[in-house]
Amino acid sequence: MNKITDSHVRDWIEHIRTQVSTVNMGIWSMGLQCTLDGTAEGMLFASSLRRIQGALQVAERELVETARCYQPADH
Repeated sequence: MNKITDSHVRDWIEHIRTQVSTVNMGIWSMGLQCTLDGTAEGMLFASSLRRIQGALQVAERELVETARCYQPADH
């Protein structure tokens, strides 16, 4: 069985942050389009997207904290 190394954990954290950033940019773009739409529905959808972004930030922090739990003790 392979040991989890500090390098593995750093790679996981980088991957998590990259994926979250990509999703966040897509959400931001959709939210901007909805806001520029100017309709009540568009504004409501943009508001929902902002809440999703907040939840995504919380999830990112929790994923990074979980990954750090696997860092070798000698780090």
